[in-house]
Amino acid sequence: MSEGFYSVVFQGIAGNGGGMIVLDTQMVVGADPWGAMYDGTYVINTTTNTIDIDVTVTMPNNIISVTGHPPGSKFKLKGSIPRGTLVNHPFTFTAPDGKSATVVLNKIRDFPN
Repeated sequence: MSEGFYSVVFQGIAGNGGGMIVLDTQMVVGADPWGAMYDGTYVINTTTNTIDIDVTVTMPNNIISVTGHPPGSKFKLKGSIPRGTLVNHPFTFTAPDGKSATVVLNKIRDFPN
């Protein structure tokens, strides 16, 4: 199932930023203007009507992640968001080491039929 295109604004202990992700057929792909890349998977939880996201963040060599992960690092973040259009509602995405980011996703558009 294709969910669509989302703008992403995030904040953590080391700052804030923004970017874009696409959710398509259980695949997450995204990037931000500073060169970080987001790749992962998602599943639709029909019990809770949420999108459960598991994404690997790959940081460029010259930027610290808002979570505090160092330049050049690669780490996972997991979190859940409700399905549908979201408007400025923050969610927490957490790495296995306990570092986290507050994320606001806003659906920009669906995929065309």
